[in-house]
Amino acid sequence: MDSDPASDLTGERKQVRVWGDGCYDMVHFGHANALRQAKAMGDYLIVGVHTDEEISKHKGPPVFTQQERYKMVRAIKWVDEVIEGAPYVTTIETLDKYNCDFCVHGDDITMTADGVDTYHIVKAAKRYKLEMLSILLSVAIQIVWELMPVLDHRGLVSLSFFQRHKKLCSSPLGLRQRLVTRLCMWLEHLTCFMLDIWTFWKRLVRKETSSLSDSTQTLSLIDTKGQITLL
Repeated sequence: MDSDPASDLTGERKQVRVWGDGCYDMVHFGHANALRQAKAMGDYLIVGVHTDEEISKHKGPPVFTQQERYKMVRAIKWVDEVIEGAPYVTTIETLDKYNCDFCVHGDDITMTADGVDTYHIVKAAKRYKLEMLSILLSVAIQIVWELMPVLDHRGLVSLSFFQRHKKLCSSPLGLRQRLVTRLCMWLEHLTCFMLDIWTFWKRLVRKETSSLSDSTQTLSLIDTKGQITLL
């Protein structure tokens, strides 16, 4: 997007408006964390949520209805505005309509029913930014992939959807994305492990300090006869 001449004249910084979209079915911490990262990239976060019809066409029927999903996304504190019925394929027209500078999405793979990258238009226009996927969302996606044949057998999703994603993940680009995601997961595990060690050490030091303080307090009172009174 072109810079605003009025803001250039006044010397004020232009508000950075960020666009993010998705299904947001069964919203959990991973979704919220992704939106937190998106909001950190700008000043105002607009989130588009797809309809039940669009999701059923490209992925399979959602668990929650679109009205329920709209409410869940609005409840996330980093979201400034929700656009109902956002198109499944993100276009330049959509970004311009809501005055968004760029689109943000995680490193998970999103495709249409025809196997087309839903962000190929904004990527080609260089109005797309990548955010690292939360470990919880990665685990959720992995679980869904593992359950995909079972869900297909029960008629809940189409196995062709699973096959398209599996084929894409076996490509060099897909493998690279999977390796990056796995590396980030291990780094997050390592960070959590280090934080656990630090927390344990702080508690241990606090316990030793508390024990020393207690032993000192037992001899802290001396009565007028010079006798030690234990607390």
